Amino acid sequence: MKTPRYALSAGGEPVPVEDQDFTVVVDNFLAKNLDTVDIIYLANPDNPSGTMIPFSEIKRLHANIPSRILLIVDCAYEEYIDEGCFEQLRDLVEANPNVVFTRTFSKVYGLAGARIGWSYSSREVQDIINKASLTFPLSSASLRMALVALEDQSHVNWVKSYNRKTRVKFTSAFEKMGLRVYPSHTNFLLLEFPRQGSSAMDAELYLRQRGVWVRRFASKNYESTLRITLGLENQLDLAAGYLQEFLEQGY
Repeated sequence: MKTPRYALSAGGEPVPVEDQDFTVVVDNFLAKNLDTVDIIYLANPDNPSGTMIPFSEIKRLHANIPSRILLIVDCAYEEYIDEGCFEQLRDLVEANPNVVFTRTFSKVYGLAGARIGWSYSSREVQDIINKASLTFPLSSASLRMALVALEDQSHVNWVKSYNRKTRVKFTSAFEKMGLRVYPSHTNFLLLEFPRQGSSAMDAELYLRQRGVWVRRFASKNYESTLRITLGLENQLDLAAGYLQEFLEQGY
């Protein structure tokens, strides 16, 4: 959600593209006037909705834009997808110099504080990035943590399995409360309340007063929603219990 700010700070002009039920619609990208567009940025899976589009739609988008436009696919939550598209994206990058995909160690690897990630692109794009980068953009400690994390794939597999289990359990639990839960391919759920604005705001306050912190967004499109991270099961049981209490009190 901060990408438009980054574009503005670099002298660009963000062009918002309408989604449908918080899911990217490729045809809406293609309906825009692309004559003045230099970069298309796509988060897949998306944050904060957790929704995603299949690789076939990414490929269709790329096939229908001018080759001068750089397509950036942010794959921060790739590891949480049951059937990821790493190989397909890799092949798309290797065949097309105007495609980049990015990854991070901040999610499934739990290294958000290390501020480390990586991208895969053509040498031409990498040369441009290197010209704008700091001489030493990462600390040796961050690099070491990333290398150690890569070696511990058993932990990554456990996180993915645990996340999948809690995602299924609590999607069902929140839906039974009458909330809409958007299909998530990440480590969080986006809940939509039946009443606009105040219901989500009141729920966030109710939970916070009981020591449960969830994310509410200022954007009007998300005013009736809350995002809840899929943490430990006992933590989520507690959050779900408080949310059930809130709803039963008729807010």
